[in-house]
Amino acid sequence: MFQLVTGRDTVAAGLPAGYRAWAALPDMGNAQVFVEDEWLGYCRKAGLVLVMPVQSLPGAAMKQAWRRCAHVVVL
Repeated sequence: MFQLVTGRDTVAAGLPAGYRAWAALPDMGNAQVFVEDEWLGYCRKAGLVLVMPVQSLPGAAMKQAWRRCAHVVVL
């Protein structure tokens, strides 16, 4: 999940550097990023800035949003 946070180094999480490319996803096509309300609240409280716009949803609403998507990537 921290690959969506500006300035985070993914190496500590054992992730390849390419994960920083998530910020370019909206430029590549119609993409929506859904995050759980609780997680977004944690990010805001911690002062973390995300690399792309996200839509905060409760868990049940997120499942419904996923069903409307052609492709889903879960981080």
